[in-house]
Amino acid sequence: MRSLINEGAALPGGIDVLWDHAGIPGPGGVEALDVDACNLAMTLPAFLSHLAGARAVSVRFG
Repeated sequence: MRSLINEGAALPGGIDVLWDHAGIPGPGGVEALDVDACNLAMTLPAFLSHLAGARAVSVRFG
């Protein structure tokens, strides 16, 4: 994650916007919803987007 943010910051224009997205992995039936899989699908991207956002802010603003 750190290297991805650093590489993006090194490109011309740097980092202006970081779009953090958390969501379930694609469409599916509500009746067939696997609650454990849904919790992982929501928690993991939210946690990783927090890490990416924190790194992007530190790179952007020092």
